[in-house]
This record gives sequence, C-alpha cells and structure tokens, in this order.
Amino acid sequence: MIWGNNYIAARITDAGLLFTASNAGRADLASAAADGGYYRAESEVCENIGGNGLEPVPPEMLGLTDMPAFSCGLTWDAEENRAWDGEGCPIWGFPDYQIRDPWAELRRRGRVIFPIVGHS
Repeated sequence: MIWGNNYIAARITDAGLLFTASNAGRADLASAAADGGYYRAESEVCENIGGNGLEPVPPEMLGLTDMPAFSCGLTWDAEENRAWDGEGCPIWGFPDYQIRDPWAELRRRGRVIFPIVGHS
C-alpha cells in the first residue's frame, strides 16, 4: 500500500514504513520547517499522506513518549477520541527522535524509515 502523493509518500517495506519526498516535496518541507520548525514540517508530511488510513498516533496513546509514530489501525470512538481499530495493527515510529529530526532527514535525503516499534 502506498499513501500520499507525488510530493510526499509512505509505503511499507521490509525495513519499516518508508517516507519518500520528491524534489518538490523536499522544497515544501524546507519551506514548512523555515516557517514553523519541526511541527510545521510534521504537519506538511501528515497533510500529504493522511486521509487514506495511515494516521499519526497521538503521543498519549504511546505512553510516556513524544516519538513520532504512525499506524493504519486508528479510528474514532463514540466520544470522538482516537482509539485502536482492533488489535495487532503495526505501529511505526522513529525511536531516535531525540537525537535526529526525521523530517529534516526526509528533507535532506528524500527518504526516512520508521521501523515497527509495536502493535496495537
């Protein structure tokens, strides 16, 4: 499965969830980072890949971490809170987030891997 568009996309590989960015996507990421730093760059990625089942996992669902993470196993519950849609859904994350910026890596290299860090 591939999520995203011609600018920024994500797909599952043996190594994990691979994010890729075209030259235009990398320019958009650079602009977003210049305008609003890390969180604006992350929003740029989410705007490009979201809406087709792959969603960012809210930090409170992961416990005591702010690690950026994504899953295709999220839904909304009756109280309109994020909830897991069943069990066993992979969670891809970026464990080195306190050392390296995944969105800067995507901007510089045109690719970044989020390995599986758990399951719902």
